[in-house]
Amino acid sequence: MQKKLLSLAIAGALAIPGAAMADVQSKSGGDVTIYGKFHASWDYVDAGTSNSDDSDDNTAVFRNSRLGFKGSEDLGNGLKGIWQVETHLDTGDDGVHLRNTYVGLQSDNFGKIFFGKHDTPYKTATAKLDIFSDTIADYNNIIGYHDSGSNFNEREPQLVTYETPNFNGFKAQIARESYQYDEDNDATYDEATSTWNAI
Repeated sequence: MQKKLLSLAIAGALAIPGAAMADVQSKSGGDVTIYGKFHASWDYVDAGTSNSDDSDDNTAVFRNSRLGFKGSEDLGNGLKGIWQVETHLDTGDDGVHLRNTYVGLQSDNFGKIFFGKHDTPYKTATAKLDIFSDTIADYNNIIGYHDSGSNFNEREPQLVTYETPNFNGFKAQIARESYQYDEDNDATYDEATSTWNAI
């Protein structure tokens, strides 16, 4: 009997998928989802030059593995509070890196507004076009830039984003990012510095 249980335990462990999701309910009745993604790869890049130093061999690369928690709370009259905390999982020791992490409000009639760290509207709209997402061939390396050197394909902190309701398959997003500098030590300090992104 113990051998059968052990075999089942091993089979269950081997069957764990790379992405997992679980739903739980908070004490106040709101929905909480625990989710994640484990993505490991071995990468080899050859720059095509005679210099052997231009080749890069990375073994056991953890690309965008993540663990997240998100939920909602019914506030009445079709309005609900929403939140998400997502962190990047890495084998390095350089600390915790937050991914899309925010709080906000959502309504079927008025859309969604949220505050925090999140993908820009550009990144949100083009993400599904990236067939090599989370790999070494991710399109982040080739698109998203313009002549000034800025990159629209980013996950920005201090972002305020408004997303319209779904109008027969059409949705729009607009976001404003504000920048904070050290007023005493940064020569480029400008209280009004911000950028806009919409799609």
